[in-house]
Amino acid sequence: MYNIVYDEMVGAKVAMKLETPVFMNRKGDQVDESQRFGKEVDTQLTHPNYVLFGDKTGCNTSMKKDSHIAGTKYITKRGTRAQRMASTSEGRFTVLPIIASRGEPVCCIVIFQSKLSEPKVEWGMGIDIKVDLVRDLKGDIDVIASSGPGKYYPGGPQCVFNGKTIHCLTYCSESGGITTKILIKILKYFDTNNVFPRYPGGPIPFLLVNGHNTRLDPLFIDYINDSSHWWKVCLGVPYATSLWQVGDSSENNGTFKTEWYRLKDKLLLHKYNLGMNRTIMNYDVIPLLNRVFEKSFGQKEVNMHAISDREWGPLNRKLVEHPSLNPDKTADQAYSPVPVDISALNIKNSEGMAASVLDRIERERVKNKGKKRQQKSNSPLAKQFGRTSRMQSKFLLAFWLAMVSSRLTIQTLSWPSRTVRTKRRQKNMRRFAKRES
Repeated sequence: MYNIVYDEMVGAKVAMKLETPVFMNRKGDQVDESQRFGKEVDTQLTHPNYVLFGDKTGCNTSMKKDSHIAGTKYITKRGTRAQRMASTSEGRFTVLPIIASRGEPVCCIVIFQSKLSEPKVEWGMGIDIKVDLVRDLKGDIDVIASSGPGKYYPGGPQCVFNGKTIHCLTYCSESGGITTKILIKILKYFDTNNVFPRYPGGPIPFLLVNGHNTRLDPLFIDYINDSSHWWKVCLGVPYATSLWQVGDSSENNGTFKTEWYRLKDKLLLHKYNLGMNRTIMNYDVIPLLNRVFEKSFGQKEVNMHAISDREWGPLNRKLVEHPSLNPDKTADQAYSPVPVDISALNIKNSEGMAASVLDRIERERVKNKGKKRQQKSNSPLAKQFGRTSRMQSKFLLAFWLAMVSSRLTIQTLSWPSRTVRTKRRQKNMRRFAKRES
């Protein structure tokens, strides 16, 4: 995959071949082999601002399947389980961040699950209930004054890239995922706003994505091959996407999910305190996304770290040394000989990379326990117990049928009716009156 992608980068004039391969560190500086990060580099990026990575992540306004937030503690009575408020209204959507190879966020794209052709205005702009509306002298809502970052209608995350302000793009699809038409609209937005200028002999925008079927649609292929707005699009291998896709890194996707769960909890508590309906709606997505995006995909340094780990900057084929791709090597042999400072891991704080990793390990442990219980239920002993229970049920049914056929009756104790109780009470009163007289 690396050889093909590197050759296509050179063909798009966003990279060049080096006459002599060199070793580089994480920052792309030339170093000795003892300080290398990855394998030898024979291709170097020349226009990193023209190289883009896109990877979607699915989300939901419902909180039924939200994971526990690392480090969060709840106070409850001993022997009881903490119960939390949760919104159960389903509102599925997809977030597609576009990141450049130098770590800068290019655009945030949101796709709502809906049969509508376009998202509603309140979905696209969002409604921040923590901010008051701006009204004019007549008391009417001033929509323009109430719209913009930090206002009642905040709009989605804005990115500044190549000297241009790129707004958050919102779309709708029945599945809540990306479609061919949406993908074309995204590229057309970039071309219309001249985000990636074309000039004779200049670079062609390069996009690396996974092999979704929308990338093979003839409409999309025709668009990217149009001479007026050429695009170079490469599809990564369909397996091990968690290793080579930038957006799948724990620094990006892991932080995004953790913050998304945390902010939904806070929003629901805020609505409860205001006496509002305790549900998270589609118009709540954009205000929450503004806060989550800047802590995950909007962090340039975090993006650069994820890009270098996945060998897209510098282009060093580092994943070839990954232990999961080298079963004959141990983890110590597969990685770079540069020592790792374990003390740098923040395990005392309730947030951060270490907390996310520990939370992931705990979730996997719970899953494994569930699998063991399921396997135990499928054991021969459990099956034999099930057969015994069925035999007992059949015996009781046969005994009951025999009783019915023999016209046997079973006397049961029953509570007398109200009429019978009244007659008994009257009879007792007459006896008492007769005795007294």
